Amino acid sequence: MLEDLGPDDNLSSGRFGTVCLKKFRSTPVAVKYLESSSVKEVQREASFLDKCCHINLPIIFGVNTMQKPYFIVAEFYGNGSFKALTLRELLHKDEEHIKSYVNDFSKATLISEGKIKVLTAAEKDRYRKEHMQIAPELIEGTHPQSVKSDIYSLGIGHPLSTAIFYYSYRKRLEFDNKVSSPCPDDNIVLNAKMLWPRVLTLPTSFRLDVTRTLASKEKQNINKKFRREFIGSIYDHFARYTLYPTKHQLTSICELIVQKYPFLKDTSIGTGYDSWYASLYEKFRNERKSIKDDPEVILRKRKPKESSKECVKAKLRRGAINWEPPFPEGEDEVSLQRHKDFMKSEFEKRSPDWAKISKRMALTFPSRRRLMNDNMSIKEIKEYYPTLFKFEQILAEFERILGLNSSVVDSFRSNFQQVTDPIVKLGKTKNKSKSKEEIQTFLHLLEDDDNDMNEDESEPTIEEQAEVAMAVLPYLLLPKSGLISTDDFVHFVFEDEDIDEIVKISNKPFPRIVFKGQLSSPDAIYIIADQQVLCSSTNTTLLEATVCLMACYYVFLYDYPSGLNNFYLYLQKCILQLQDGKKLPSTVINFVNDIDAMSKI
Repeated sequence: MLEDLGPDDNLSSGRFGTVCLKKFRSTPVAVKYLESSSVKEVQREASFLDKCCHINLPIIFGVNTMQKPYFIVAEFYGNGSFKALTLRELLHKDEEHIKSYVNDFSKATLISEGKIKVLTAAEKDRYRKEHMQIAPELIEGTHPQSVKSDIYSLGIGHPLSTAIFYYSYRKRLEFDNKVSSPCPDDNIVLNAKMLWPRVLTLPTSFRLDVTRTLASKEKQNINKKFRREFIGSIYDHFARYTLYPTKHQLTSICELIVQKYPFLKDTSIGTGYDSWYASLYEKFRNERKSIKDDPEVILRKRKPKESSKECVKAKLRRGAINWEPPFPEGEDEVSLQRHKDFMKSEFEKRSPDWAKISKRMALTFPSRRRLMNDNMSIKEIKEYYPTLFKFEQILAEFERILGLNSSVVDSFRSNFQQVTDPIVKLGKTKNKSKSKEEIQTFLHLLEDDDNDMNEDESEPTIEEQAEVAMAVLPYLLLPKSGLISTDDFVHFVFEDEDIDEIVKISNKPFPRIVFKGQLSSPDAIYIIADQQVLCSSTNTTLLEATVCLMACYYVFLYDYPSGLNNFYLYLQKCILQLQDGKKLPSTVINFVNDIDAMSKI
């Protein structure tokens, strides 16, 4: 419930309506009443404000569109805040000519038609020192505001605002204790990428002249300009996934190019796409030279002598990036400690605000990577970051490590469902396998008998097939010899078994799934390691739990167990498409070939 502060709570007003100072649960907020706006206009403005989430801007708390007057509730920036430091005594230019004002030491003054305020010599000196973002001609009063003066302010204002924010940061933290501070997007420390797609597609839109050449299908129309622009479009399309494509990935792209556009095939060179391979390889290499803010590029370019810490390695482990990224801009050890303290305090509440926790988890990501690289135990990590040990938070951490701006669960599910049917078919052919009984137990769930997954005797859905395929997969990738136990992947237990006892007697030094209940109807799913529960969920599937299990291997830097190394390498390289430059074992290669053969049946 919003509380009034009295008759003097009006902050500003205009054609849009009124902005008032209110209180919500003893916290000061700014309420913008939009009297004449439609619901769509209010929603559009709220959506825009929500996208403008930044450490230097107020955060939006909520919107009312149920009844008029419509209003938007946002964070209130009072005196002493960043806004007061940077926006004091600046020119305000409104849409209407007669409604232009300048804040002259807390006095509203109507501006003349020229919209220039004549300053005294003393005021000019003060403006030059305190407001360096204002163009010199505006301070001198020789020219009106123009596009040139705006560009000058834009170029000077950004570094200036960064400096001002740094020196006012401690004071700002005191205000943040009362009002939730606006945080940057969760991906602030990330190199925003998507997982490499299992099925490649070329871009569908090109420049007009490139489109015309492709439509003509005439080889004589291929010239240097076409090749340069065509390769540029291909680069832009696949750079969304990685800036370091492997040889296999580049080959797949080039094969797709000559397959879709046969007239582009080389007539006198090797495979028919060698020239395109060379051009695309050089395009990626040249573009990386000019990139200075990508974490993966920075990490690969870093020289060993630049760091005294052995844990910062140029060689990326298991195809992941951001193992120890730098602190976000504006953050240091002091500010990160404040974020940690806030998360611990919030976590102890009966109903923690996970939105606030998630934003601070993103900000403290570099600090956690240092803990992991220092080989800290799970018990110690829990003391530092208890909020990490949640199903959703471990998945979010995995996405930060991989530098993704999309759901890793959705990408994994989409890629795995494409091989679900071949895996099920391959499982049915393993009549002489030493794991025949276990495989048939799971495959039986898909039969049109009276079983849990087909109570209505209908065809199993792709989701049901994927669950069975995931349960069968470890048996199809077992090594020929060595200590083997599929329980190292998932251990099925009865609903009445005590999970605490299972964790206590478990001495496995790597993560594994404990599945309580039936595959078709899980009661609860746990991921345990080192006699600790890493996370749990009562509303998930085996497929989703497998993604979280992979996340635990990356987040906590575990090595794959030897008996299931083939299984995890297949998930990593073939499903998640995370390459590391190492060759796949022959068992996995043969399995991939078998899957391809089954997909054609």
